[in-house]
Amino acid sequence: MARHGAKAGLGGPMADPQQADEAPAAEKKRRPGALRVVTGIVAVAAAIGALWGALTAVGQAVEYLHKWTAKPTPPPTMLHTPRLGLQFWQGDTEDTIQFDPDSQPEVVRVSMRRAPFEMRFPAVKRGQALQVCAWKDSSIFTITDGEPVEDIPFFSPGTGMAEYEFGSGTLLLDNMAHNYLVDTRIEQMSPTTDRVYFSQTSDVSAVQANDQNPPAVPLTKQASDIYLTLYIDKDNDNVADLGEYEFVDLRFL
Repeated sequence: MARHGAKAGLGGPMADPQQADEAPAAEKKRRPGALRVVTGIVAVAAAIGALWGALTAVGQAVEYLHKWTAKPTPPPTMLHTPRLGLQFWQGDTEDTIQFDPDSQPEVVRVSMRRAPFEMRFPAVKRGQALQVCAWKDSSIFTITDGEPVEDIPFFSPGTGMAEYEFGSGTLLLDNMAHNYLVDTRIEQMSPTTDRVYFSQTSDVSAVQANDQNPPAVPLTKQASDIYLTLYIDKDNDNVADLGEYEFVDLRFL
């Protein structure tokens, strides 16, 4: 009996074959569950990635749409025009002046009511003229810096127009001529400021061969913009230098 016990102790307990077969089976049962968890995590990650990509695309589309549909920032307002220092008044109200320095050509835009207006500007010397070409479109915005006056069709010698010694309040429209405002046709408002007054327009380009005066149209009935190219030969050299001319669009609202 003692030997049998000793032999049993040396060999140890015998393994159960059934239990040995069940261990791999249990491991096999656990593996599909783990695989499903990993697959689910991958799927969720893929979904999150797709959602993030979609959100990014939507954000870019919204930003592009905003830029495409957003209204441009209006040019800043000014107290007077940048080149000749002009102001436009209607009654006791100064009209809004806007200027975009990046525009080509540089054009000053003035918002106006359909009513007479007064144009104020720094006082000119005796005998020095304010020359104004007024027309129905922007085709007169053509002067370049340093251009000789004789090469400018509407400012060349012999193209000046005037009605009366002290003016009549009429702005003459012609793309091949200009209003010649000088001396008594300009009113001195103060020692530093002059002004001219307009209450109507007259399209003298429409004068017929019989030389009849064209009809005058009150500014209260002005239906479209009036475009002005203004010139003051400050140094009397008959050249349109920078700072001596300006393009203005009068917008009657």
